[in-house]
Amino acid sequence: MDPVQQMELGDRLMLHNPVRITNTACSGTCPQRKLDILQQVAGIGFWELDLKTGHVWLDGRLQEIYGLSPGENNLGIELRTWRKYVHPEDQPRVQQGFWRAAELALPWRLQFRAIRPDQQVRHIRSEGRLEPIPNDQSVYFVGFEEDVTDRVALEQELERQAQQDGLTGTYNRRKMDNLLHQERERAIRYRQQLTAMLIDADGFKAINDNYGHEAGDELLHDLVHCCFRPCLRTIDHLGRWGGDEFLVILPETSEEAAYHVAERIRDQVETLQPGPGAITVSIGISAYQPEESPRDWLRSADFALYEAKRGGRNRITRYRSPPA
Repeated sequence: MDPVQQMELGDRLMLHNPVRITNTACSGTCPQRKLDILQQVAGIGFWELDLKTGHVWLDGRLQEIYGLSPGENNLGIELRTWRKYVHPEDQPRVQQGFWRAAELALPWRLQFRAIRPDQQVRHIRSEGRLEPIPNDQSVYFVGFEEDVTDRVALEQELERQAQQDGLTGTYNRRKMDNLLHQERERAIRYRQQLTAMLIDADGFKAINDNYGHEAGDELLHDLVHCCFRPCLRTIDHLGRWGGDEFLVILPETSEEAAYHVAERIRDQVETLQPGPGAITVSIGISAYQPEESPRDWLRSADFALYEAKRGGRNRITRYRSPPA
């Protein structure tokens, strides 16, 4: 059946079987059924807190999110018991936000992590408001919560991709540029030493030309994971600055200490492919000076790298400002 015939058949069916839309009231169970469907589709659950007794009631969906057994919360749990499910790092923020909302009668809106009894960590988006009950001395806080763990994971993955070099797994140039500014500001604020290194793979173009780009890509990956990373600390930053050039930012590090790091890197690279034609690297080092801009600081490291390559490659050169 071609598309035209399908459309003609659809028109005939609509003609002989019209859809009627009316305002007829549905049965008494319809609103609850709609609410159940809404919860299932949206993945949200409802909670209610009696501020007088301190008891919290979670509906079935929230019991599932928090990893509770069905019916475990039918009689409610104490607020302090519920707080145990909140990640320890988030508890102060959650407690402060909750009591502020309760005391000032403000809407509650917060995102936090919850730890289930099976130790799974879930990201929860919670919203609520005060709801006085007529002819009742109690005041309730009512709201809903949504498990946004998958959404958070997707956002984190997109953020990771936005700041990571796809080939080597190091930071990309944009991220490293941001880190240059951040570490500079931190070094100035706390009066700490700060040093940068630019590393360039010697003869990399010849490897690409002779053995193909796939071999070149594999070499860059091995340099990062077998030679560069093992020589760096967790507080150091490594990124691909462009092509076969890598930038390393060394916080709280003097020029002398950075030179020893560079020596370890160079020695590690020499063991990667020993023998004739072994890959080597040239490294330029520049210690940050308080009066320098990030651009000038990096230009100094680039000049030092240029001097290292001009001096015969497989060398480490520290930047020295030209005589006045």
